Amino acid sequence: MSSLLGSRAARRRGIVFTVLLATTLVLMAFSSNPLVRDLQNGAGFAFRPIQVALDGLAGGLASVGSAIAEIDRLRLDNASLRNENERLAAENGRLLEVRRRNELLTGLLEVRN
Repeated sequence: MSSLLGSRAARRRGIVFTVLLATTLVLMAFSSNPLVRDLQNGAGFAFRPIQVALDGLAGGLASVGSAIAEIDRLRLDNASLRNENERLAAENGRLLEVRRRNELLTGLLEVRN
């Protein structure tokens, strides 16, 4: 036991833990008392504006986070669409050249007939 509580910091931690545990048990034992319930309701009423403000702040931060994620997704979509557009433009140019050659060959075939 002396090695367990040998250091001063370990003894302090043990004492703090014991005090917190005892406080928790006492609060649990008296939580159904009407006076304690009134105190809980009063504390809840007093801290409600802070709770609402923190809820609004958290909602705003979540909104900013989702907006950043949406912007990133749109940036990736934009890059893939740009690549697709370039591919289609190149294919369109190739098809225009094929069309020109096809018209030229059709003209040559009509001359021979």
